Amino acid sequence: MLQNKRFYMALIGLALLFALTAQSAFAQASNIASSKHNFAAGGTNLIKSAPLGSGGTSEICVFCHTPHSTATSLAAAPLWNKQLTTVATYALYTSLYLTELGYPAAAQPKVKSRLCLSCHDGTVALGSVYNLPGSGTGAGTIPMQTGTLAITDMLMPTTSTGHLGGTNLADDHPVGYS
Repeated sequence: MLQNKRFYMALIGLALLFALTAQSAFAQASNIASSKHNFAAGGTNLIKSAPLGSGGTSEICVFCHTPHSTATSLAAAPLWNKQLTTVATYALYTSLYLTELGYPAAAQPKVKSRLCLSCHDGTVALGSVYNLPGSGTGAGTIPMQTGTLAITDMLMPTTSTGHLGGTNLADDHPVGYS
């Protein structure tokens, strides 16, 4: 009798864990829809996909993620759809504080950091993807716009400070630390 009770309690615990995980995944998806990472046509961002009739897309996830059937994939980020930056070197962040704590000097960003940098360093068009929306259409660039102005090969704006880009990470972002 006690073993059955433990089994059912474990089963209820697993069901609750599954429910919380599913709720968390839904919450993350809905948060993306209202975030600056939603580049879909019809979104509220200043920078977004061109309208559907102009080759744009209403898909939110396609700017970063690709359908499961893709031939192009990165081991560090399965189902990643964003074309990666080809910048060879970045100016790296340095910190006397981190050095005093014993951190080694920063290394050039590896694949996982380059996932973020593929949009944020301003070297790859925001709509450049391995797989365009639709079945089997291959690599290309989703047309983008700002306001109502269509822009070809739109890049993330770069600034000398903040997280909006550039290849100079020396003064604003600790990338490449273990």
